[in-house]
Amino acid sequence: MKIVFAVVLALVLGLSTPLVVARSAVVQAPQTIALNGSDGAPLDEARTRAAIVTGAARKGWAVQQEAPRRIELRVDVRGKHVVVVAAVYSAGQVRFDYVDSTNMNYRMRASGTWAIHPKYMTWRSMLEQSVLDAATGSLRNRLRAWCWRDWTTSRTRTAATG
Repeated sequence: MKIVFAVVLALVLGLSTPLVVARSAVVQAPQTIALNGSDGAPLDEARTRAAIVTGAARKGWAVQQEAPRRIELRVDVRGKHVVVVAAVYSAGQVRFDYVDSTNMNYRMRASGTWAIHPKYMTWRSMLEQSVLDAATGSLRNRLRAWCWRDWTTSRTRTAATG
């Protein structure tokens, strides 16, 4: 009986281990992102900071701490996951460094690489894109194009039916 229990326990633990491992991804080294305005020129330091704060707020990230050329941003996802990153910036560029997390399985693998929940990379990527959009105003341009398309479509429908 003890042998059967030991075999069943070993199978259950052996089968559940890949599930834990599958829920992690290698932490990719952050890249420095160039921030240019809508005219293509690099942003000055004040506008770079404004783009970071605006872009972060659009994706639900809040400023936790601020120091010269460094802003700590925090996001709380569904009260279950918390991620803190540091936006290290200078005029016209920013890099998002990992600082801390809760419930994200951040750990070093046996291979020596750092692993984390796969959503971290997705959330960081969305933050980066939102900051880029805030810098260039492309979100505004996309919304303007979408509203214009919607307005012209409704006018075409009205003209066709009226």
